[in-house]
Amino acid sequence: MVTALPGAPTVAPALPTLPGRKALHTGDRAPPKPGTPNAESVRRQVRCTLELMASLIESRLPEALRSAPWAWENTGSMALLNEEALEMLMQARQDLRHAVLHGEPAVVALATEGLWALRISFSVISLLQTRLPSLIRLRTRMEDQDLMPDGRPFLDLAPALSELGRRWA
Repeated sequence: MVTALPGAPTVAPALPTLPGRKALHTGDRAPPKPGTPNAESVRRQVRCTLELMASLIESRLPEALRSAPWAWENTGSMALLNEEALEMLMQARQDLRHAVLHGEPAVVALATEGLWALRISFSVISLLQTRLPSLIRLRTRMEDQDLMPDGRPFLDLAPALSELGRRWA
């Protein structure tokens, strides 16, 4: 998946697909093992991943917006998530998929919800990252051209991710 506008493309790993209905059929499940995931471990993993993404957005987005007035085109090639966050996201997805395939029904439901929360969060971050130069150009054409009103980014995604992470506690 390309995460930047043409000219300076960067490639992020594609997220694996969610398990299908057939894989969730109880006859296809392996018997529970001693290391079977529980609800608390699923919640903790989703929460930690969302909090890491929020902290990276919190630090990197204002940095990009401060340099935007003279180099807005460079913001499209800037990565809002680092390799560590992408690896943590991929590990969380792998662990949650394992929980979907081998967990108890309540854990399966929670892990599926966690998979969707991470997928949607990653998609919103990717969309923001890809379209940031266009959003900056549109913002600078408005009456209020301030990219950092009250010291916060005009598109403040970090608090939303933090709140989502808190709700997974």
